[in-house]
Amino acid sequence: MSALRIGFNPDFAPFAALQDGRADGLVIARLRNALDKAGLEATFVPAPLPEMAERLQAGALDALAGVAVSAERSDALAVSRPLATTGGAWFPRAERDWPRDQALRTAAPGTLRVVSPSAGPLVAQIRTAFPTLDIVECADYAAAFETVLAGRADAAALNLQVGRLHAERDHPGRFKLPETPFFEVPLALAVPHGDPLGILRRLDPHIDPL
Repeated sequence: MSALRIGFNPDFAPFAALQDGRADGLVIARLRNALDKAGLEATFVPAPLPEMAERLQAGALDALAGVAVSAERSDALAVSRPLATTGGAWFPRAERDWPRDQALRTAAPGTLRVVSPSAGPLVAQIRTAFPTLDIVECADYAAAFETVLAGRADAAALNLQVGRLHAERDHPGRFKLPETPFFEVPLALAVPHGDPLGILRRLDPHIDPL
């Protein structure tokens, strides 16, 4: 088997990032360890979040690193054993009082609007767990924060750790930083449904338990 082409979001620290031209992060490190044990070679290819799934489906990539596992993706993707565990969290503006999750589940329809990247897993999760919230879909984390700052949404729904890093780096002091997720989700290596190259069969036995 030739070297696998593994796509990753270069702006997904601390799980995946591009540092000095090289893939880095918690998920990347665990994945490299498993690849070495399995005797598999790989090239890590940075890919913007909105393009990752398209490149995989088009055959330009063989796998995606750090994909959030969700039932909604099971028809299109097969996933490895978990490489990390994370979750989704709310990012309202710093001056705003944000309801607890229980209150959000019973909020009056049309009273609150949240924004989240369409390529991520949180849009579907919010529709299920918080059905009365209005949802704005956007391209990426930067667009999510800008949507809140522009007043077009009341809060952003983003990965807890990644969202905190983005908020502290790009908008210091302007957002409340969450401590706990509203739901937990594992991150894994994803391949096309059916695993046509047999990547997961060879790799899964070598992924260390969390």
